Amino acid sequence: MLVSYGPYGYRKESGVANRMNSGWQRLSPLPITLSAWVLGGVFIVSAVAKLAALGAVELYVVQQNLLPSRELAAYAVRLLIAAELGLGLCCLQRAWWRRFTLPAIAGLLALFSVYLAYLAFWRHDSGSCHCFGELLRMSPRAALLKNLALLGLVLYLFRQTKGWPAGASYLPAGLMAASVLLVFLGSPVRQIAIHASDETQPTTPSRFADFRAFHGQTADLTTGTCLTAFVSLDCEHCRALVTSLAEAGRQQALPATYLICLGETNAAPAFFQDTGADFPYLCVKPEQFFAFIAEKPPRLYLLQRGQPRAFWDHERFDPQQLRPWWPRD
Repeated sequence: MLVSYGPYGYRKESGVANRMNSGWQRLSPLPITLSAWVLGGVFIVSAVAKLAALGAVELYVVQQNLLPSRELAAYAVRLLIAAELGLGLCCLQRAWWRRFTLPAIAGLLALFSVYLAYLAFWRHDSGSCHCFGELLRMSPRAALLKNLALLGLVLYLFRQTKGWPAGASYLPAGLMAASVLLVFLGSPVRQIAIHASDETQPTTPSRFADFRAFHGQTADLTTGTCLTAFVSLDCEHCRALVTSLAEAGRQQALPATYLICLGETNAAPAFFQDTGADFPYLCVKPEQFFAFIAEKPPRLYLLQRGQPRAFWDHERFDPQQLRPWWPRD
């Protein structure tokens, strides 16, 4: 009896034994191989895309009230990324295929499908769910359809691979452990730096000095008095604050106002159209943005000569807040 192995590791036998093989052995390996690669590729791309936009994904988790703090969100998001990366890599080999890889993927997809259905049909949320970070913006409905398609692919693979030997467990275990180490060592959780405002001495170098190249103009936040708002371009609370700032500015004189934004520059025009504002703005990286806010935006600073004299985390701006430092009507 001749024995050989196909490109995806399935066993082929000649003669009478070949006719007695199970279904997965009689099936051409190409459909199984391609399906496994597609499934694994989607999970790997999803993990890498989230890793490239960690700050935005963490912020989304906090804004959706899934976790109470950004620190917990930071650990949870990294664990999710490691799970996606590990399961995606596990799809490229067949050890513990039916015992671990397919059931784990099905469970993860089912869990998030329930949440996406809640967002889509109960809350009628049409914003990006960050399934692919900032790489591909998908609404909850689109992401739900994607998950259902992947669940169908998992079911197909589970049925067609009936009879596959389990294989050694050390390979998927090693891939999952390596994924966790890669994510946490490559993107460690850093302590969020929140600085009080009133106690800052004028001689302290300003942390706001790096914000100079605003859209359409150059500004120096270390001179004079100004308002600086840290806002996310896809945050409803931030939209409310900027709308309130714009309305107040049309009614009375305010200090020069600048926006430090989290998000892509091409999303800014829609943000300003919705808020009716026309402030100079600058889009920065998540790591730089998060060092100036608390758990989630918005945060509004009053700066004098580059030093924060007060800050507020409200979504409604009241000009009376400025009276101790800006007594103009």
